[in-house]
Parts: sequence; structure tokens; C-alpha cells
Amino acid sequence: MPQKQYIDKLLEKEEDLIYFNEFLNSAEVLDLKSKLMNSFMDNESHLKMKDGIFFPYPYSAVHQSVPHAEENYLKFSSDFNQNHQELIHLIIHKLEESIHDEIIPLKHYSGQQMASLNTRILYAKKNGIDIHCENAFTHQLEVDFLEWLKSKVDLENAISFLLVLQKPESGGDLILFNQVWDQISMQLGHTSIEERHDLGGSIFKNRGVKEVSYRRISIEPGDAVCFRAAQIWRAIDQADGTKDRISIGCFIGKGKDGKKYFWA
Repeated sequence: MPQKQYIDKLLEKEEDLIYFNEFLNSAEVLDLKSKLMNSFMDNESHLKMKDGIFFPYPYSAVHQSVPHAEENYLKFSSDFNQNHQELIHLIIHKLEESIHDEIIPLKHYSGQQMASLNTRILYAKKNGIDIHCENAFTHQLEVDFLEWLKSKVDLENAISFLLVLQKPESGGDLILFNQVWDQISMQLGHTSIEERHDLGGSIFKNRGVKEVSYRRISIEPGDAVCFRAAQIWRAIDQADGTKDRISIGCFIGKGKDGKKYFWA
């Protein structure tokens, strides 16, 4: 029997996280960060929130309550993909080398390619990213868009690729709880802000979970991880100091045709 590839172990729930040391060297990190930040400053195709920024719009912005969300997402995705072909090629090529597998860009039912990657700038001294998993918000996506996604990939078991380009002086770590969607599922709209920012796990304890623990993963600039983003409840703790946390990544899912696709 052939040896399972890294991604298969994640998709089949045999592993929760894989860490890639020195995914990019320091020169590549500086060049990549400079290009992204220069592009970001000259571009309005981003989603700004009180704790940080997504660039370009993430696929999660295709929300039921947002007019023309799908149309805007595809426009911004197309612009990003065209303007950053070299950057995308570098990261995806290195990712395929690291996982020893091929991943294919996911195309929208209109024929347009979805965003290949998404940059996240997490502001220093803000709240970090609250406790969540991807399955907790997919119900908010535009209905036809969600149904199409589910017809193409196993969205409920999608994984995330995350590359850190800038690390804050302290904090900004990835927090992976010992709770998964299959064990405790809830919509984030039914939880409180206090619960979602409590790393002590009240969001789970208040719903009958007795033992709550987590792993803290401190990712160095140039290092990357792949983990079970759709299933595992997680957070990013507060970034302290003066430096924002900057990362770039995408989602990877197993297609209904057996191939592996990526999007952001």
C-alpha cells in the first residue's frame, strides 16, 4: 500500500497539524511581505475589521446579507490573482513540494478562479482572532454559493495552509483546542463575545464540555503549518507589542472527483 501523503493524513483526521520549518527563507519573506504591503496600500479590495484586515476579500465575505458580495469577491479575487501570479506560483509550488502532492486552483461556477491566497494583517494590541472553526460560519454564506462549494469539495473537512510573514513581539500564537466540530457544533451567532475571546474555554464549558485544553503553536516568520481548520476549534491570541501579525494562506479540500483543490 502506498504511503499516505501529508494532506491525506489531515483530511482523514489522522493528524491535526503539520509544521513546516523554513518554508521560505528570510530573503523570500522580506520580498513577499514588501510586495504584498505595497499592493495592499494601493488597493481597496480588502475587508477591514476592528482587529485586522483581509486582503483580498476572503471567500467567507460572500455573505447572505451582503448585496453583490459574490460579484465583488470574484472581481477582487481576479485582480489579486492577476497582479500576484509570481507570488502565488512561489508559495503554491513550495507547498506542493512540502506536501508531496498536487493541489489545483478552485474555479467558481462562472468559470472565474477563486482567490488563490489571502493575506491577514492582525493588529497589535487588539483582540486577536476569536474562537471559531470554519464550519461555524459556513451557514452564513450565500445559499447558491454554499451549495456549489459543497458539491465541489468536502467543505466540512477542509484544512488550512498558513504561512507567517511577520510575528509580533509576543503573542499572536495559533491556539488549537481539544474540541472539534464533530463533538461540539454551534453557530457563532449563538455565542457571546466574552465566550469567544476566553481561552479558558467557557464557550465549551457552558455547553457541557468538562475538560478543555489547547495546544499553543508559535509560528516563526518563514515557517508554515497545515491544520484541520474546518473541524478544530481554534483562536489566535492577542498580538502584543508594536508589530502586527502578518500571515498568508489558503484552504485545501478534497474534491468530489478525488483531486485536491485550494482557494481563499
